[in-house]
Amino acid sequence: MRSSAVMGLMVCASVAIVTAPPHVMAMQQALKDKGFDPGSVDGVVGPKTSSALRAYQKSENLTTTGRLDGDTKAKLGVPVSIEKR
Repeated sequence: MRSSAVMGLMVCASVAIVTAPPHVMAMQQALKDKGFDPGSVDGVVGPKTSSALRAYQKSENLTTTGRLDGDTKAKLGVPVSIEKR
């Protein structure tokens, strides 16, 4: 019984260290700052983030993909590379 309690603790500890991709969070915040609602700034590219990104791309005459490509990063002002903390 003791080993299962330890294993449970180990699983919880490994889940706690998972972090959201910083470039996704930066993109979501930039979209929000520009008036496009990506939903929560949580690092998850869900339907609201993709929709906000497509709307932004369309408004800026960029290729409308719903993905964070180089041109979109540059226009949004998202750094090409963001180091993990």
